[in-house]
Amino acid sequence: MTVTDSRIATERPEHRRTSVIGSEQRHYDLQPGLILARGEFSSVAVATGAKAVYVYAADENGSITDFETLAVVVSAKDPEGALLQLGYEVEAAADNGDSA
Repeated sequence: MTVTDSRIATERPEHRRTSVIGSEQRHYDLQPGLILARGEFSSVAVATGAKAVYVYAADENGSITDFETLAVVVSAKDPEGALLQLGYEVEAAADNGDSA
């Protein structure tokens, strides 16, 4: 699958936090969702580890809902690279003009 298939990962930067492994954890909405044997996942948390980038199921607030990984991307250096390798184009969330 290529990026031209309109697989979009939109980051929710307001949900960035420190992961349980100490690295930055980012939250993405996937369109369409990541389809695996376990089901379809449209909200994921992504954290970079020492040897891989880890993708987990997340709730609407970016909290990990299941610590069984959906994907382990060993050749990626960051969340964007991992999602790109999973076939998603990464986009920043649209500014809704509500900044204070």
